[in-house]
Amino acid sequence: MRQLRLRSVALGSKRTRDQSMIQPMIDRDARDRAAALVEGFWSGTTTNRQLEAAWPGGKDKGLDAVFDFVWGLHDDFKEHAAREADRANPKLDGLIANCIRFLRSDEPYTWPHSGRVSGGERYSRWAVLASFGLLGLWNKAAAAREERYWRDMRAHGDVTAWPFRTSQAG
Repeated sequence: MRQLRLRSVALGSKRTRDQSMIQPMIDRDARDRAAALVEGFWSGTTTNRQLEAAWPGGKDKGLDAVFDFVWGLHDDFKEHAAREADRANPKLDGLIANCIRFLRSDEPYTWPHSGRVSGGERYSRWAVLASFGLLGLWNKAAAAREERYWRDMRAHGDVTAWPFRTSQAG
């Protein structure tokens, strides 16, 4: 009898441990700070350097995904806030609004990838020609990575609602 009880206690603790591993981490304080940083960057009161320096770290995958997306909007070589052309783009403005709403929510980030295609950047035609076509191989591989990225993302939810899973969320 004692052996049976010990086994059920051991199994119970294993289930609890497994469930906590499945539950996505939501860091409320870090998300609030990140939302304020994104708002500041988008409104022009925070620069890219300030955003990077103050971005909270942690185990919340939503923070990483939103940072990855916002990081793609700025120039690494100079300090600046969001560009006027970016702010005037309604699609991009909607994505930023979704990011801020997401960071203010307790919605877990459950997408298979972050906010941008890693390695999806392509070289211009002149660079491909200057490399005697070698950079064309990179472009082909980048196109394949981008196709896989979007196929995975579309299979997991409504990509127009990103970083939420559905447009009703948040």
